[in-house]
Amino acid sequence: MGKIKTIFKDDLGAVNRCLRSYSSVYMVYDSNVAALTGEISKHVRASLPITVSERMKTVEEAVKIDRWLLEQNADRKALVLAVGGGVTIDLAGFAASIYKKGIAWACVPTSLLAQVNAAVTGRTGVNLGAEKDILGSLQKPDFAFICPKALETLPSRDYKAGVAELLKTFIISDDAAYEMTLNALHSNYQDTLAELVTTAAEFNAKMAGHGSEEKSVLNLGGIFCDAIESFQLSNAVAEPLSHGEALAVGLVMTARLSESRGYAREGLGDKIARDLEAIGLPTVPPCAEEDIQDIIIRRKKAEGGRLNVVLIEKIGKVKLTRI
Repeated sequence: MGKIKTIFKDDLGAVNRCLRSYSSVYMVYDSNVAALTGEISKHVRASLPITVSERMKTVEEAVKIDRWLLEQNADRKALVLAVGGGVTIDLAGFAASIYKKGIAWACVPTSLLAQVNAAVTGRTGVNLGAEKDILGSLQKPDFAFICPKALETLPSRDYKAGVAELLKTFIISDDAAYEMTLNALHSNYQDTLAELVTTAAEFNAKMAGHGSEEKSVLNLGGIFCDAIESFQLSNAVAEPLSHGEALAVGLVMTARLSESRGYAREGLGDKIARDLEAIGLPTVPPCAEEDIQDIIIRRKKAEGGRLNVVLIEKIGKVKLTRI
């Protein structure tokens, strides 16, 4: 999969210029960001608001989008424009990839987490029961339009969850950018943060265009994050951690595993935990670690007895290994 066209603009209305070349545009958006859609509806033929949550990220919900497209007489030259966070992008992108054997789609991510990762990697997925992102596609979007203005009304909890994804990117790639992010957050340097978001998004987009082994480092923390989310789905947890919050816990657990396996110096897990806690992110699993291990072991058996895991040597350097 080649590099995704990532467009960085301060003006949300500039999306309209990207849409002029399409014969018909169908917008699927998170109902929570309805106020933003007025600026980007000039070339939109029809719009579908959806209510999003991790529990709704299912094949059934994607099929509902496809039924709507069919009712709107969307043809194979149509473009699906996803406006919202990661769940919206996953659902709309997946729906587009299976509608009439695949039509074009693009996205305007409105959450920090989506701007840094979901919008630029080209991976869409839906859950199957308690199995996180077990179904999906690799059809990349025509473009990902990233605008800082879209984050202005983001709730504090959602913003912090996105910071986990931002820091994860720099744990993989850039120790200096990791520390700059922490300093910018504590000093409320919004301009610096906007630049760091751009840097992280560009890195993730670049890595997503590489071969499977190279881009697998983007799954740092994912083995624990996915297990936590699967546990929450299967046990109908009343107040589950969001994806970004589960990722924060996963990063700490990965750092501690890296220490125990001799990849990282002692104290790395404590440092990352302190950094995340200072932002207001969780660092302790919402369930017994045995429950997480049981899910990981089950997946390990399903993968022939070995799992790829990204471990941390130090902030700014990771290593893919098999366990």
